[in-house]
Parts: sequence; structure tokens; C-alpha cells
Amino acid sequence: MSDKNRPWGVHTIASMYGAGVSAGLPDGRWVTAVVEPYTANRLVAAWWVLTGRAFAIVWPKPGDLEAALGFPERKK
Repeated sequence: MSDKNRPWGVHTIASMYGAGVSAGLPDGRWVTAVVEPYTANRLVAAWWVLTGRAFAIVWPKPGDLEAALGFPERKK
């Protein structure tokens, strides 16, 4: 599906992660930066989930991508 057919509030993996963009955590780890979710238009996003055009996920926290893909932790 092209981006122009996807309403605001329905995200893709590509819109959530930027290649090579990292964030340092207070404990010294570096993780892939995650954008803040765009929370407007929730009703349309919910309709897409209810009609099977999108899937609902829990928004990732820092370090979730690395844990899911088995990347080693990076220290400062």
C-alpha cells in the first residue's frame, strides 16, 4: 500500500525507525531511536484495525528493536 493511501495515525515500520539514528540512555546503552507516535486520527486508525487493513501494536520502547532482533547491547 502506498503512503498516500494510508491515513495519519496508521504507521509503518519505516515511519517508526530511521536508519543509523541512535539515542543514548541514562544507563550508558545506545539504542535505535524511535519516533514519538502520531496520536491524532485514532478513530480512523482503529477503524483500519477493525476492518483488517492494519494491525495494532504496542509502541516500542528504547531497546525493543535490538532485543527483538538479537542485536548486542552497545555501550558508550
